[in-house]
Amino acid sequence: MAPRLLLALAVACLAADCRAHFVNFTLPTLPYATTLFEPNIDNATMTIHYTKHTQTYATKLNDAILTTCLGQGLALTPLSQLVQKVGASVPCGAKLCKAIRNADCEKAVRNQGGGLFNHGLFFLHNLAPTGAQDYETHASRALRDAVKQAFGSYDTLKANFSTTAAGVFGSGWAWLVYNPATRKLSITTTPNQDNPMMGLFTPRSYAILGLDVWEHAYYIKYQNRRADYITAFLNGKIINWQGVSLLYAKAVNGQYPNLNVLDLQQGPWRVMS
Repeated sequence: MAPRLLLALAVACLAADCRAHFVNFTLPTLPYATTLFEPNIDNATMTIHYTKHTQTYATKLNDAILTTCLGQGLALTPLSQLVQKVGASVPCGAKLCKAIRNADCEKAVRNQGGGLFNHGLFFLHNLAPTGAQDYETHASRALRDAVKQAFGSYDTLKANFSTTAAGVFGSGWAWLVYNPATRKLSITTTPNQDNPMMGLFTPRSYAILGLDVWEHAYYIKYQNRRADYITAFLNGKIINWQGVSLLYAKAVNGQYPNLNVLDLQQGPWRVMS
């Protein structure tokens, strides 16, 4: 942790006489080599995307919790709960109040917390080295049944996902989500680093497969050819269907809201080891 963050924490604890520990969000080491996604995603993109872009979200979120969000009671809040507080309201006397009362704090959690959660999902739950998995073999029966019910076939899911991802204006994400209200799968998008679980969206839904369509996710190899990047993601056998299946099970069973997306032991790598 940077010295100025340690100083800020010390000052805050002295001012509030606090004894609680600060949750310092850290990235785990990737459970695979970044060279293993060729020819679909190049090594340079994989490395920079995780060690630079994703790390920046963790660093800036930690910074915000100790500075901008000081006094909001978020120091011990898990990442999934932070994400759900964005745009949310809670009972407050005889009315509803914002879950995060400070607008600058909420903006920081929305951008940095959303970015960290989304990238954690993408890198640690949704990706597998080229050729390691395929849909028919590694997706669970429950997930395949849900896909058939929602889309009719896996090919239709891919076609709809591709069209949706290509249609994202500017920067954002395309998602395969589980809607706990309808108990069905659907495809949606979010701008920037928003997540479907945030209170900004009605109904909230749980992302089980996501594709980052910010240019930093593909520009080194694909330049402006986003469609080729989407095709490589969907057809290049780099989706971790075991991970997607686990996320689907957690969504169905009501465990998803407490998902620790940065914990490898809660993801597919525990199953594979």
